Amino acid sequence: MPLADGSVAVVNSGTALRVAFTPARRNVELASGEAWFQVAHNPKRPFVVASGPVRVQAVGTAFDVRRQGDAARVVVTKGVVRIWTEGSGVAPIDVSAGHAATIDASERIAVRTVSAQTSDQQLAWRDGRIVLDDMTLRDAVAEFNRYNSDRLEVAPALAGRRVVGWFRTYDMEGFANASAAMVGGRVERHTLSGGGEVTRIVPAK
Repeated sequence: MPLADGSVAVVNSGTALRVAFTPARRNVELASGEAWFQVAHNPKRPFVVASGPVRVQAVGTAFDVRRQGDAARVVVTKGVVRIWTEGSGVAPIDVSAGHAATIDASERIAVRTVSAQTSDQQLAWRDGRIVLDDMTLRDAVAEFNRYNSDRLEVAPALAGRRVVGWFRTYDMEGFANASAAMVGGRVERHTLSGGGEVTRIVPAK
């Protein structure tokens, strides 16, 4: 969606943004979810995204922020961002394109290099895709549940098994069948009394 300053925000499912622009600052709060920002260059009006205690400031750049409770992940696709945690007393860290930063609940910031392929995988949601690269089945199911009203579940015995592949965000059936085959499981489908359906990936009998 276009912002008033000419920047662009692309939001993932389950995302809540609050935008507060003033003549001096451009503040955006990521209350939940994930968003990718392409920021219009204006060094006199800092563009700052708040995600819990995490602050990400950019000038003429593009980056993605994903909030997970008080933790966050930042992927920089263009330019440089400055990251810090409010009130921590730790000096801000500059993170450039081709890098990602994770900020845990204790406000520690870790920066790592990411390949173009990894960056594309992490931002595949913008094209309606989910890319699984050695992801646990537990995490993959949680990712699909972000996009669909019907629910996916995985048996605890299979939750830690790892899966690969790419799927459309709406293709729960294709994902469930492929994942069950990968981990040696099977798929059960149940209609809920209140409407809707739950799909379970369980161990093969």
